[in-house]
Amino acid sequence: LCEADGGRAWGVSLCGPVLIAAPATRQVIANMDGVDAPLERDGVVFRGQLPDAVPIANTAVPWNGRVWTMLVAPVPADEPGRSILLMYEAWHRIQDQIGLKAANADQPQLAMEAGRVSLRLELRALAAALAASDQAARRVAVEDALTFRPWRHVRFPEAQVAEDAMERHEGLAEYTGRLLSRDEAMIPHLVEHLGRGDRVREYARSSAYYTGPAYGVLLDAAAPGWKASWDRREGLPQLLAQAMGL
Repeated sequence: LCEADGGRAWGVSLCGPVLIAAPATRQVIANMDGVDAPLERDGVVFRGQLPDAVPIANTAVPWNGRVWTMLVAPVPADEPGRSILLMYEAWHRIQDQIGLKAANADQPQLAMEAGRVSLRLELRALAAALAASDQAARRVAVEDALTFRPWRHVRFPEAQVAEDAMERHEGLAEYTGRLLSRDEAMIPHLVEHLGRGDRVREYARSSAYYTGPAYGVLLDAAAPGWKASWDRREGLPQLLAQAMGL
């Protein structure tokens, strides 16, 4: 997947060290040997034991002289879910390299009625924009999304900075996973994903998994190459508004 991308998505390759870790036994399978301590070669892979001090999660983790993309075993059997996860976590390993530091911002506004309702309306508008059959319909739907969002931010003044930060962190990881998954039905599947946002009970960290890929894909259509000149301090909705003259 990362070889097919060839570094085009972010200007750097997502190829690199990968670990698959089994939580019950803490055994790992890796695509590279360790640097500080050798792992056991087993054909084209390497096997080892993860120390208790290293947490096991789908994440990027420093261990044994490398920064690894770690995946929890078993990895998803279905596609495109497996490919999305692989590229999602590979992006987290290189995000510092492309000027996007990891972030964790509280989202208390999304536990409030006004915050939840406006987010769901924003997700529905983004889904309509992605599914639109012509530019005029897409423009109307994007304008709706960019109305519901600031309606929320007026009521919760701290929300914009927090939401933008999580979209740059988790949202762009999800966007990259979907973009590089080579899913021929990526747009319809993303629309379905946004539809599932109506059934989420807790949005504290999960909202960016919906809004981030939607704004990223809409930006790809409105301003191809936007990532090359993007000021990393700007939020994705602001970039989309500028690109579409809204």
